[in-house]
Amino acid sequence: MPVIHPAVNLFPSIFNSDRNIIMLSSSNHTWDKDTGIWTWDNIIYIDLMANREAGLAEYNQIASGSVTINASEVAYVTLDQDTNGAVLTIQTAPQANLPNDKDTYVIAMRCSNIPTEPLLLNNGIMVRDDSGYNQTTGKRNAFKNFYSGVTWTVVHNLKDADVVIVCKDTTVTPNRQVTPEIIEFQDSNTVVVTFNESVTGKAIVMKGII
Repeated sequence: MPVIHPAVNLFPSIFNSDRNIIMLSSSNHTWDKDTGIWTWDNIIYIDLMANREAGLAEYNQIASGSVTINASEVAYVTLDQDTNGAVLTIQTAPQANLPNDKDTYVIAMRCSNIPTEPLLLNNGIMVRDDSGYNQTTGKRNAFKNFYSGVTWTVVHNLKDADVVIVCKDTTVTPNRQVTPEIIEFQDSNTVVVTFNESVTGKAIVMKGII
């Protein structure tokens, strides 16, 4: 079964080469250790905001897809820190052969040192047995992702209809909060917000304990 794995010592040092860069994903992740195929069904965002200097990119993205990761390999991307929204391609390599530069960002590693050979993602999710995992369905209190358009359908999967949503316009510096014309709490996992014009930015959804 997939879990959120707290064992930081399982991460190679390359996972933490830049703690200001964050992997965001609302995908369902599946992993087949027999074929080595990792599949994700939604866009993976690489949030560069905390790392960003003036004029550089705020985020990169990876389109939904799949990749084969062989024994003892890692999956990585080469960041484009100058192009906002750049679409990156996942590559694989043995950890020892990984490029050593500031733009190499590890997405996942195959844990060949564990008998079940699970896949460990950079956001702390461990996927096992090709069972699939949606990182937002666990016991979490917050969710964030990037959106663009007049209407944002925010599937947060926090299992709570009483949530708070904050929308940020990330096309301006500094970023600013924008207030939708309409906020619809459709169910315990989905909020739909509608603006009076197209907005590109980030939605942050939070729930508390009452």
